[in-house]
Amino acid sequence: MIVVVGSPVARDADGRLAPSGLAAEVALAAAAAGATVQLVGKVGDDDAGDAILVALAAAGVRHAATLRDPSNATPAWTPTTADAGAEAGAAEGPLADEETDEEPGPGLPPGLALEAADVDLALRYLADFRVIVLAADLDPATVRVALGAAGYAGAHAVRLDPAAAAADQPTEVAEVTVLAPPPGGSPAFAAFVGRYAAGLDAGTAPDPAFRSALAATDWQRASSD
Repeated sequence: MIVVVGSPVARDADGRLAPSGLAAEVALAAAAAGATVQLVGKVGDDDAGDAILVALAAAGVRHAATLRDPSNATPAWTPTTADAGAEAGAAEGPLADEETDEEPGPGLPPGLALEAADVDLALRYLADFRVIVLAADLDPATVRVALGAAGYAGAHAVRLDPAAAAADQPTEVAEVTVLAPPPGGSPAFAAFVGRYAAGLDAGTAPDPAFRSALAATDWQRASSD
């Protein structure tokens, strides 16, 4: 099983709300590759949160450890023409190295940020996992909790953090891959990470899983420490 840590947001496309954000996109890609996936995150206790969780479940992403927060609304955003073009290009072929001035989505309100206690409780409940993907901007205490749980479970940890370094991970974590997400996000990067995590979960060694995910998604800018 793969655990993806990070709160999703809602994308409003033609009046229909769909899961968006790095954590949701990684989880969806891993599920599409055949893995069992649980998303650890927070959404608001509102219609947008309902829509996200229903869509995730329909795509095979489980959310038994996703919290509902009645005090904060689920963030939602509407893609611009530039965003839609970038997503279409990623779906049709190799990712163009073009930057857009548009943000791919809103930041999370402070109340929807994950805390160490949230992640600790979730990972105690989801004890049987082989891969954990940290797909959120987590504070150091929360990172320590997540990586400590990964070490206890003997799981491979994937950190999506441009400031992290594999050499800095706790010694109890046997295997860590550190990847730097592109500025502004990218569906192609999320697809690569999801496929990489699915390969690890299936028992493939990191190097061949990494190469296979690169080949499957045509992501050329990812790197592993």
